[in-house]
Amino acid sequence: MVWTDKHNEIFVAEMYLHEPWKYKKGFKERGNVWDMISESLNSNDHPKFAVCLKSVRDHYNHLEKEQRRKIREEQKASGIAPEHSVFDDSMEDIIERFKARDEEDQRQVAAYKEKADADAAVAADMRKASMETFSQTKKRKGEQEVKKSKRATGSDTVAFLREKAELDAELKREELKIREQELRDKKAERDNLHAQQQTMSALLHESMQQQQQQQAQLMQQIQLQNAALISLLSKQK
Repeated sequence: MVWTDKHNEIFVAEMYLHEPWKYKKGFKERGNVWDMISESLNSNDHPKFAVCLKSVRDHYNHLEKEQRRKIREEQKASGIAPEHSVFDDSMEDIIERFKARDEEDQRQVAAYKEKADADAAVAADMRKASMETFSQTKKRKGEQEVKKSKRATGSDTVAFLREKAELDAELKREELKIREQELRDKKAERDNLHAQQQTMSALLHESMQQQQQQQAQLMQQIQLQNAALISLLSKQK
């Protein structure tokens, strides 16, 4: 379809109504909002729209690109005060809203990554300390074995072999404990990440439901206002 100035004005009004910038870029919730905008536009009679989720999102990207180009040209011009239309002001405001949301998402991602890195470093230090303790114990007991082997004769040899077997078993148990702790740490990290993702998803779903309820209430108010206007016009006739 061919986008006219009137089409663009209605499109901007729909964006202010549904506020797609409230949802994280690339997430399903923002896609749902673009879909609702396309459905609302297609229900309009004057002018007519023939759009879908992808086409309205692509058209916004086109409008944003054009508006940024205008801003760059204005900044390059010296001694010129260009006139700004209501549409230009609206587009600049919407661009800033999307930008603010994207920056906030980036800060959250950076903060989460920093925490994850810090947790991983602590876990690594704990594993390193455990391995160092294990190595020192193994070395000390190995030295004790050498001293005993020098003194061992006859029946002492049997005792030495029995003690060595017990030591090997103990060392294997300690090594197994360390490996089990590493697995528990990794599982805890995965469970924590999964819980955070579920919490974020629940919050986004709740926000989406509130948005839909607000839209339904707004549509009901519009219908009531239209009905009142039709009734008033009928009485005037």
